[in-house]
Parts: sequence; C-alpha cells; structure tokens
Amino acid sequence: MSVIQRKTLRKIESNTRYRGCTFDVSDHVDRVEDSHFENCSFRNQRLVLQKMRNCSFRFCNFVDVIVERAENFVFHKCHIYAMKIPPNAKVENFDFLQEVNISHLDLSCGICPMEKLSPAIGKLTSLLTLSLSSNALHDLPQEIGNLSQLQELDISNNVFEVYPLQINSLTSLHKLNLSKNHLCDLSPQIEALEFLEEINVRDNRLSDFPPQMGKLYNLKKLNASGNRLLKLPETLGCLGSLQTLILNNNYLSQLPPQLGDLTFLRTLFVNDNNLRELPAQVRGLQNLRKLYLIDNNITNLPQEIGDMTALEELRLSRNKLLLIPRELGNLQQLKSLWLNNNRLLSLPLEIQNLKKLRMLDVSNNQLESLPLSVTRLKSLQQLGISNNTLRNEGEVKNRLSHYVTVY
Repeated sequence: MSVIQRKTLRKIESNTRYRGCTFDVSDHVDRVEDSHFENCSFRNQRLVLQKMRNCSFRFCNFVDVIVERAENFVFHKCHIYAMKIPPNAKVENFDFLQEVNISHLDLSCGICPMEKLSPAIGKLTSLLTLSLSSNALHDLPQEIGNLSQLQELDISNNVFEVYPLQINSLTSLHKLNLSKNHLCDLSPQIEALEFLEEINVRDNRLSDFPPQMGKLYNLKKLNASGNRLLKLPETLGCLGSLQTLILNNNYLSQLPPQLGDLTFLRTLFVNDNNLRELPAQVRGLQNLRKLYLIDNNITNLPQEIGDMTALEELRLSRNKLLLIPRELGNLQQLKSLWLNNNRLLSLPLEIQNLKKLRMLDVSNNQLESLPLSVTRLKSLQQLGISNNTLRNEGEVKNRLSHYVTVY
C-alpha cells in the first residue's frame, strides 16, 4: 500500500493511505477500495462516495457528503457539516459513524422507503438538523430524545398515525415538519418545545389543536392546511410572535375573536373553509400584509376591516359578498384586491382612495355600474370587469390609461 502525505490532490486511488492531504476531486468518487484517510480535508461543496469498499476516514473534514453503495467503511472523529444517506446505501445502524461531529443529516427517501429508524441515531448528539421525510416510518426510537442540540426535524410524508411523544424531549427545536402523515391529534406536551418557531402539520387528520399550543410563545409560522379543523382554540391569541398562519382546506365556520391579538401577524390564509364572517376584532391585525379568504361563504365584511391599514393584498374571490364596506377605502397600502365571483351589486365610491392599487378584479359579479373614479387610480395596471351587467363599461374603458390591461 502506497502512502501519500501533505499534498493537494485531484484524484483518489485505491490501495493508498493518505495523511494530511487536501482533496479537490470531482463530485463523484467511484470504485475506490482499501484506501484510508487521516487528517485530510475535502473541499468539494458536495462529494458523492459511490461504490467504496474497505475504506476509512479519520479526523477528516467534509462540507457535504452523500454516501452511496459503500461497504465496510468508517468515519472516525471526522467533522462533517452535512451528510445524505440514501436508502440504497443500506445503512442500518450508523456504526460507520464513530464519534463524528455531524451537523446536518438527510435520511429522506422516495424510492426505497425506510420502515424503521435505528436507535443508534441517538449517538449523533451533535446533530442540528435531521430529515426523515418520504419514508414509511410509523414511530421513532426513544433514543432520538438524546439529540439535545437538534433544531430542525422533518418527518413529513411518512405514515405516523400517533404523534411521537419523543419529539417533546427535543427542547432545542426551532422547526418541526409533521406534514403529510395521518395524525389525528397533537400532544398537549408539545408546549415543552418552547423555542419552536415554525411548525408544519398540513395534510393530516387534525380536528383541533390542544389548548397548550398557545404556550408556544416563540412560534412565528403555523401551517395547518389540509386537515379537518372545525374550530381554533381561544389560546391561539397567545401566540404573540406569530407572523404567518395558514389554515387552507379545513372546515372552519368562524375565526375566534382572539385572532385580533396576533398583532405581529403578517400573512393569514384561510382559503377553502366554511367561513361566513370575520370577527370585528380583526382590527387588531395592524401588521397584516396578506389576507386570503378565497372559497368561503362570507356574505359581508366588518367595518373594522378598514383598520387593517398595513394590508397590501386582499383576496375574497368566490364568496357570497353582496356589499363592500366603504371603510375599505382606508387601506392606503392595498396593491391587490380580488373580489371576483361574488354577488356584488355595487362598489363603494371610497375605492378611489386606494392610491397604490395595481390589481382590481370584480369580474363575475352583478355590478350594473363601476365608479368612474376607478379610472383615476394612477397605480392601476390590471382591471377585471368581465361577466357583469355594466352600463358604463365602454366609458370606463375609454377613460382608462392605455397602460391598464382590462379583461
């Protein structure tokens, strides 16, 4: 076996011992056997180790490693920023990772899903992120609770029917992705995740949230689309840091008044529900930028909507609106207003106050006339007015700037 020391190399050979070398090789290292590396550095942003056999890496540094079809190999006391292990690598117990410092581990799949996660995962205590998405997991080993530094966990697109209680031991978590499983409820002990900033539970079978969710005081983003939610807990208003709330495709018939306590909320999506109205307390959403309420049963809007003065985008398509309150004209920052496919008979004259409005769609309503002041909206770029019974459609079109697209 040859020995190479302290050199910068662009190729890796079989039957070689490397010491203190720096490698700048091609992305794929293929068919290397019986080679050993000590105190070496690999500069590649992504290095694919393919068909390696009887190799060892000791005290080496890696940026991003993908292990494919390797046999009888070991990483000992290496520093690895990120590693991906596809299922075809047939790694079962992580014995090849010995006292390594690894920050990011990707065990996601898609072709040959993993049905069970080895308890040895608990030995990788330096992990900051762990992805287990797109497998066939239905539970997690108890040892995963040893990952005290873990900040991001992704178990999306698996077959979990019961929330894994081990997750509640991961008290450093900032992001948790539980989407696309079969979960019917969340654990009340989820409140232990006090540093959680983002949770994704979309496309499950949740009918409600535990009240203890309100104790996630650092939560900034909650995505619960595609569930079976009938109501939201009153403690929702305790999520004072929340900035994004996505509740599309549920069965909500109302929003709690406590929603108005979310003063830092910037994005609220409640499309495809059964909402009939909005609570007057929406006036408290002083920082809301985007409000989507498409495909509901809303018949009227509260006057207090005019107090949401930071609003830039309002989508109310496919509801049952008959009137728009004139207070809507107070939304001086509004750039996009979608009112198409409702039952509107008229628009308030105050719509002329929306000086920043670029997009206005009132198509598919029952409008008989349009306020001519709409033609003086200097920022307007698109105007949808089709499928109404407008008597002044021609006059509106004649007065509009040629920069405005009418459809």
